[in-house]
Amino acid sequence: MTQNVNKNITIELFNLDIGVYVYTLLLNHSSGDIIQDIITIIIEDTVAPTINFSSDISYPAGSANQTIIYTLYDLRPHIYNVTLNGSTYVSTTSWENGILMLNIDILNAGVYILIIQVYDLSFNMIYDEVIITVFDPNKTSEITETTEPTNTSETPPPPSIPPTPFNIQDASLTVVVTIFVGGLVAGMLSQRRKVKLVIKE
Repeated sequence: MTQNVNKNITIELFNLDIGVYVYTLLLNHSSGDIIQDIITIIIEDTVAPTINFSSDISYPAGSANQTIIYTLYDLRPHIYNVTLNGSTYVSTTSWENGILMLNIDILNAGVYILIIQVYDLSFNMIYDEVIITVFDPNKTSEITETTEPTNTSETPPPPSIPPTPFNIQDASLTVVVTIFVGGLVAGMLSQRRKVKLVIKE
């Protein structure tokens, strides 16, 4: 309780975890009159983990030490999973900040789509998709040996350009902008604000 307050009141909030907090301020006049103000503070984590995105990969079947290396970070790391062509490749597993290595040298020849999904404790998610091409070096060499040389003396016709869906010169273009402000940083209150503009013809 503070007495003889006749100025601005500042209350500093530190180390608040995710959740909802209700603060009640009571002001008691010497005459006995009481006034109160109730403030509800919602602290939420709206920021997804960070991940370095991998390039697509191609390698000959049977080669060893083929891996995808990810660097993951979040204030509150939780779980991740990996699918390969829609099937489970790595089941749901907890993760910590730092390096995550995925071994992919056990694959047979073919084309695969690998997707990793990474979650934090608030289930904000980020993902990465990698196309993996595993080729048979023997079949590749056979194709190369039997391929006939092509005649390069003639200039190929220029590729056709598909028509545009509308007249670009006459169209009014407005850029789409999305702004995110804030995030969970050391227990501070987060905000999210979006501004959207659309493309009109």
